[in-house]
Amino acid sequence: MAELTTNNTRQPRVDMTPMVDLGFLLITFFVFTTTFTSNRMMPLYIPDKTDDPGPPVKYKNTLTLILGKDNRIFYHQKGPKDLNTSLLTETSYGTTLSQLIIEKRKQAENSKIFTVIIRPAQLMNQFIKIQLMF
Repeated sequence: MAELTTNNTRQPRVDMTPMVDLGFLLITFFVFTTTFTSNRMMPLYIPDKTDDPGPPVKYKNTLTLILGKDNRIFYHQKGPKDLNTSLLTETSYGTTLSQLIIEKRKQAENSKIFTVIIRPAQLMNQFIKIQLMF
């Protein structure tokens, strides 16, 4: 007698439609309920334009950094009239620079008003500018 073989066994299938619907509902929920943070701007205090130069600057409370060519950086603690190339000292970026700033702040007469001035070499007088470029 011939046997009849029927393959009535079907593989079980998972219907993904409800999970896709749930995914879109979650995405829609988070899109509508999310609030973005507003940009926080740092206040910038600019002095008024007056002819009064203000109190005299104590250069012991300042550190002027001069950014030179080829990532060279120099510093000094003198006024622009007293400045010459022998007073400039070269330092490097990174921890050396941060240690220098911390050290100079500790040595300042009044560390609460210690100021770091950063200038490009192009703003210095011509003699020092030539020395910094080469």
